[in-house]
Formats: sequence, C-alpha cells, structure tokens
Amino acid sequence: MIYPKISIVTPSYNQANFLERTILSVINQNYPNLEYIIIDGGSTDGSVEIIKKYEKHLSYWSSEKDNGQSEALNKGFAKATGDIFAYINSDDILLPETLNFISDIFQKNTDVDLIYGHALLIDANDNEIGLCIALPFTLKEHLNGVFSIPQQSSFWKRQVFEKVGGFNPQNHSCMDGEFFAFAATNNFTFKKINKILAAFRIHNLSKTGNETGIIKSLYEIDKANFIKEISYAKKIKVNNFLRTFYRIKYLPYKVFIKMWIGAFSNYESRSQ
Repeated sequence: MIYPKISIVTPSYNQANFLERTILSVINQNYPNLEYIIIDGGSTDGSVEIIKKYEKHLSYWSSEKDNGQSEALNKGFAKATGDIFAYINSDDILLPETLNFISDIFQKNTDVDLIYGHALLIDANDNEIGLCIALPFTLKEHLNGVFSIPQQSSFWKRQVFEKVGGFNPQNHSCMDGEFFAFAATNNFTFKKINKILAAFRIHNLSKTGNETGIIKSLYEIDKANFIKEISYAKKIKVNNFLRTFYRIKYLPYKVFIKMWIGAFSNYESRSQ
C-alpha cells in the first residue's frame, strides 16, 4: 500500500492548556508517513515543555517570536517535504484515522487538489457543542460570505501551497479563507467529503471565541481586503443581497446533514 507523505503544521502561542491534546491527536493517527512540525511563537506558559515532551515524534519544531499565525504557518511549511499539506491549530484536534482516510481519498481522486470535510465544535473541556458543516465550494459564494471549508478538516497538495504562495502574513484572522479563495482563482479542484475529520475548539481565548470589538474589527478588515482584490480581478458581484440569499440557500442542506451524519453522538469514542 502506498502512503503519501502528509505534512502537518501546528502554529502555537501560549496554548498550554490544549496543546498536548492537539499533539496527541496528530501523533496517534497511526499514519506511517507523517511529518509533524510545530512552530511556537515564543510561548511563556509551559508550551515549550510540552513540545519537548513529544519532540521525538516531531520532524521539526522551534520556539521564537514571530509576526503571527500566518508567518508561523509559512515557516512551518517551508520545512515541510510532504505531498499533502494541512495545519491544525494548537487548540484543535484531528479525529482518529483521519490521515489514513485522507490518503486514500487523494489516491482515489488524483485530479483533486484540495479535500475537506466537516468539523465538530467542542468547548474548552472537550464537550461537543455543535457541528461546522462543510458546504459545496464556489468562489462567488465564498466571497459572498458562505463558510464552506472548515479549516481544521482541510487538506491540499503541496503544489496548491506553492502556487498560492503560502498564507498572507498581513492577514492575522482569516488567512485560511484568503488561501482557499486564491487556490480557487488558480483553478485548483476542490472536493467535499461527508465525514467529520477534525474538531474545532471554541473557548474564551480563541480568535473565534473572543467577542472583543478589536478581534471582530480585525477580521472584517482582513476579509474585506482579499474579497475586494479578488472580486475586482474576477469581476464577481459581492453585495448584501447575495450574502443573504446564499446563506438561506444552504439552511435545508445543513439540517439534512446534521440528521444524516449523527453529529451529536459517540464523540468520546470518535476522539480517543
């Protein structure tokens, strides 16, 4: 059996409360050709000690000040030698056997460049609180506010990263959404999988869980910048009517998926 090398990068900064859980979710995948890289931004909360505890399982790690998550990701992927890339933040987790599943899907769909699935929503105590549903991806809908790709459950070929040029270091809040948008403008092919592949943790210190006006304002600015650039270049209409229309369009689909996939059962057994 062929196992393409999968490179996983974890950007981390002062997430000692969750980092070990993240690391274990990756190294316990039982995938024989894994390259795991951790880029820490100079944490002072005990994160480095946790990383050192597992460094024999890591292909590379560093801990030094950087300019944020995008820079950390670019540094990590610059060290990556895999065929398939993905990143998992230091408070999120991969579900068991995800990497074997992804490897198989890529080998069965050689014309596909980016594969993504659903993600659980969990709280600070690993309790399941919801489901982040993967939706069919189109660039027009993406630019009009349809959240199609849960980042934690996305995997792409290395040439996607290389062609796009990595993550925008000036984008500190929605670099994944910008990355997917530019992947689409470069005509890479996307494939949605109806399977839960990872868990996305919501807590008070996460960017998503933090409700401060500063975080929200930064997100809106970062998002507006790449939407304006791409929509102008591709002549794609972006307006409030389309944003509302596309969001309503997928409501029945989301209800169906939640019922079909059984999102709120057996989380404990899936996440061991």
